[in-house]
Amino acid sequence: MENPSKRHAIKILCAYGIGVLFLFLTINTSFSVPCLFKLITGIPCPGCGLTRAFVLASQFNFIGAITANILFLPVFIGMAAFLLCAVLDAFFGKQAVKRLNLALNKKWIIALLAMLTAVSWYFNITRELAGIII
Repeated sequence: MENPSKRHAIKILCAYGIGVLFLFLTINTSFSVPCLFKLITGIPCPGCGLTRAFVLASQFNFIGAITANILFLPVFIGMAAFLLCAVLDAFFGKQAVKRLNLALNKKWIIALLAMLTAVSWYFNITRELAGIII
């Protein structure tokens, strides 16, 4: 019987593959997905600008990526950590994803991410009201 952590790691790696395909399509075609929250409410969500941030990061413009959305940095670091853990689980059976999930499930980390999300939302709304497009 296959190790459940290995199956979970393979699912994570497949999700990364889909993300890379999405980024490739966004960079090389006119493909884009509008923010449903903004379409419905007219207000930008905290994640507005993250696709643009990842496009900028793929061009090695990390300052521009952080400027596009301040949440880029923790999302990027988190994605890199989960990718590394998924590779460790898939190939070496280390149960690293489970340990990372336990490590990140701390109240102070959740509070910090909630504050960053609020700051991002504030900046997105402020930029929208000021008519600044990055």
